Amino acid sequence: MRSAAAPRPHLPPVSGPIVPLARRAPGPGSSGCPTGHERQDSASTGRAAAAVLAGLFVARGGTSQPRRSTACFADGGGGVDYAIIRFKIPGFDDLTQLPRVVATIAVGLLLANRVFSPPAEADEGVRLFSEVLALVLAATCTAVPWVGQRLTEASQRRVSTRSGSSQKGCLQTLALDESMPLRERVDMAWATAVLLRLTNADGLAVLRGGEDRRVLCTRGLLRQRRGFSAGSSAILQAVGEGWKPAPCNGYCATRRSLSSFPAGALPMAVLPGDTEAAVVKPLPGGGLLVLWSCLPRAFDRMADRAWITQVAAKISGKAVSGSEDLPEQCFEEEALLDIATGSSDSQASAASRDPFSRYEGNIRFSPSVVGLLGLGAVGSNRLTLLGSPGGLLGVDPSQARADLLAGVLATLLVLQGFLWISETPADPEIQDTGLWEGVEDVLEVAASGDAATELRWTWQALSACTRASSVAVFWRDSCVLRGGLYRTPETGGVPAESGELCREVMSTGKGRYLAQLKSYPAKEQFLGFFPKETQGLVITPMRAAVNAEAEGVLVVGLDAVRGVGKVDQAWLSALAEKLAVSLAEST
Repeated sequence: MRSAAAPRPHLPPVSGPIVPLARRAPGPGSSGCPTGHERQDSASTGRAAAAVLAGLFVARGGTSQPRRSTACFADGGGGVDYAIIRFKIPGFDDLTQLPRVVATIAVGLLLANRVFSPPAEADEGVRLFSEVLALVLAATCTAVPWVGQRLTEASQRRVSTRSGSSQKGCLQTLALDESMPLRERVDMAWATAVLLRLTNADGLAVLRGGEDRRVLCTRGLLRQRRGFSAGSSAILQAVGEGWKPAPCNGYCATRRSLSSFPAGALPMAVLPGDTEAAVVKPLPGGGLLVLWSCLPRAFDRMADRAWITQVAAKISGKAVSGSEDLPEQCFEEEALLDIATGSSDSQASAASRDPFSRYEGNIRFSPSVVGLLGLGAVGSNRLTLLGSPGGLLGVDPSQARADLLAGVLATLLVLQGFLWISETPADPEIQDTGLWEGVEDVLEVAASGDAATELRWTWQALSACTRASSVAVFWRDSCVLRGGLYRTPETGGVPAESGELCREVMSTGKGRYLAQLKSYPAKEQFLGFFPKETQGLVITPMRAAVNAEAEGVLVVGLDAVRGVGKVDQAWLSALAEKLAVSLAEST
């Protein structure tokens, strides 16, 4: 088992285009919790609410703006943060290009050696072998930086800082169906803003299904169409034209597979021309949520798609039901992604279809294999030379130089392979919560109305998308949510109460991430009600406005050491801010 009206968010003046907020990295601090996003998320939520309340449509012309990244959030492996000690050479800030630089120099020296020291006729075959080998090794070294970049991309979950679409005629838009109730519009604005901020999406659209089929929202980059300037209703109508999809659930990673989606699944008329990746998620109850990006493999991570699924459930107002869900499909290879079978191959395939992720270990070791084979070929070629009649007179200096260059390149590849192997991120050590004793699975909500619905969805999202085994929400000195595994009274379990560390988080407004809980004395404040086997803890402050004081905390217990990376920490921060607004309005 995986496990009086309070102040509203600050609404800035609404005039002129709404420019998406720039995202920045978490602020410095020893806790490692995403404290830098909290104010950012509040400001974004306020701007979204302002747009809804004013009934605005926003369109900004010209070239696309840089991607609004959550700074380069990177999770190593399956959400594990890891650090690498790198050695530097004075004057060279980026050593990842070193193999390419060495290969370029080696090729130049090899050509000079060939021009100024022609081989003797008797030894020409041996010399030619060394030179061809050196060129092959140089070509391999030239490819090393690109392979290293792809390995980093595959092994770390991140929100890219690269620019959005470079196509002319694309607009940044925000259009909402004004016939929706105010509460639904506010939720829609928050959900779409978070999706664009915490995934690699450049734009999205929400389509309601059924007899009342219509586009409810579109946000982000769209290809400009005639009539866009008429307002939000014209935008939504243009997006919906020709978009009559059948229910589907899947994604593609590269542009060539966009055509593999079922007919009408994507609003092709408004997608930017350089769209590379797209994901389509069904809305429980009918409809679709579609996201697109100009970045290849933008939605390749199963963890990101899980968050998109949960946001789709929130938009529809219905819980995700496994019996009703369509199986997720990768339209890149027309493969069904099913992890219910328990097969390790199926799980790896569903987690990522990127071959640099699926065969990461082999790729990291491959430079060493090539280098060792190259060294063996150099040695074998030298023995052949020494055994020939010409070798009895000694080795020609030009031949020795060619062998030296090949040997240097081969050695460089061996060392590069060892370096990549040392940088392999470790998977988290996940506890089997089914073996935990003296615990019970609970879901208790001490709230009503929209706040209760928000709390239940929060637990559903956290249990589906993170390593959360237990969740507690403390609001104004009372526990309004207990979800997941809790100690039973028979084994010494006590009622959930916020302790000194929670009060410190509220007073400072800075979250805390206890990645290895057993190493922190503060664990005793939580293990009275959380299971004793809890491996980690994330405490996030909850405040309803940018400059407001935190009135509660979101506490998440984890079943793995270092089980939450920075992207998921940012999601926790966004959820905490949304919960604070809902709870403040309900009390």
